[in-house]
Amino acid sequence: MTMTALPSRATMLRAFLERDAGFDGVFMTAVRTTGIFCRPTCPAKAPKAENIEFFASAREALACGYRPCKRCGPIEVPGDTPAWLRPLLAAVERDASRRWTDAALRAARFHPARARRRFQAQHGLNFHGSSRARRVGGHLGRLLRVITETP
Repeated sequence: MTMTALPSRATMLRAFLERDAGFDGVFMTAVRTTGIFCRPTCPAKAPKAENIEFFASAREALACGYRPCKRCGPIEVPGDTPAWLRPLLAAVERDASRRWTDAALRAARFHPARARRRFQAQHGLNFHGSSRARRVGGHLGRLLRVITETP
């Protein structure tokens, strides 16, 4: 097994404080006071420098007793759909014509702001915009079928 040397502490600290995406996958950042470890790009509030510890992998951080951050999901595959979002996506798939308001999301036990942020980060479009585009696409598809089937 080949061990890769980590960058210097100063380099990792700078990358973490600047949320430099170029270092994602290079190291993990752990916070002693909270017991949580994160990706270098985590959007959470930055801790004091003296409370930060660096690890080469999530496995090392877990072995030292740290737990994964719920905001940046350091043990999830980047770009993968998180478990909490899968039921919502399944509901959208079942009924693409449904209008999802914030109230409907809350009734289904989803946080509207969390869904918005996740969709914005992953797709460049918030959940409501994505849902609306899907509905419009479905309507346009049906309209095109009608137009092309009409003699």
